[in-house]
Amino acid sequence: MDTLSKVLNTLEFDSNFYFSVRFTGSWGITVPPYARVARFHICCAGESLFRIDGVEEVVELNLGDILIIPHGASHTLLSEPGADTMMLDDAYTRANYRGSKVFKYDGTSGDAYCELLCGHFEFQHTLPHPFIDQLPSYILLRKSDSDELRWLKEALIQYTREPVLEQAGNSLIIKHLSEITFTLAIQSWQKTQNKSEGFIAAISDAHLSNALKAFHENPQVRWTVEDLASAAAMSRTRFVEHFSRTVKMPPIQYIKLWRMTKAQKFLRTSNLSTEQIANQCGYESTTAFSKAFKRFTSQTPAEFRRLHKLE
Repeated sequence: MDTLSKVLNTLEFDSNFYFSVRFTGSWGITVPPYARVARFHICCAGESLFRIDGVEEVVELNLGDILIIPHGASHTLLSEPGADTMMLDDAYTRANYRGSKVFKYDGTSGDAYCELLCGHFEFQHTLPHPFIDQLPSYILLRKSDSDELRWLKEALIQYTREPVLEQAGNSLIIKHLSEITFTLAIQSWQKTQNKSEGFIAAISDAHLSNALKAFHENPQVRWTVEDLASAAAMSRTRFVEHFSRTVKMPPIQYIKLWRMTKAQKFLRTSNLSTEQIANQCGYESTTAFSKAFKRFTSQTPAEFRRLHKLE
């Protein structure tokens, strides 16, 4: 499994398709913020405007475009500038929406029309990770920018049409298509940036990618900076400088962060003992692991497990 796939898997990346939206008339709907979520909208017909909290410009979404809001920021969908707006829950009430997979909303007078596929990608992690943190406020892929995604968008549109939407097994198909779309959209976006910094740039780097791959494939090994530098075929000094500049954190800090991220997933999802988790995350002893875990989370492993198992 490649490094990005391992990261997404450990962060417990999971998609959730809300509904297919049909908007008519004049409308404006505000979606509230949501932590640890990347929202997505795919335009299937017509057009829509988006105002995203923290973003100055208004984003226009046209047929075939994909909009991803990586940090779950509140945003407002508009039929036209100046349209009256209401909160999403109020729009549900007004449209008498009962939770079906198609949300139909008739606004006030006007001939605007838009169809969207809406959903989100959720990450169960509680610690920051540079892959997520370094994504921008929004990612917009125009129809012409994402030809390699065309078949995915067409498949998603097909499986979210009435009455196909309610057929047995379609929820699983939509879930996996959404997750593939997100991953390919991130890759496509990165290609347009030509950036030499950030986690995605690091896993594409000729040297750093080897070190990250080796580390992520064997997190139970007690890695040192010298070990990673050797895997990257670089001197220790040059490796530390290059890694820190690209990933935006020193390699030893990333090692500790990833070990804690892995540990949190084990505590949430497995019945492994604390000693077994310590070994899987590269710690020599349960005591060393427990002290490190409490420094990162302000909780002991047992406290964290008890709280998150209940959740």
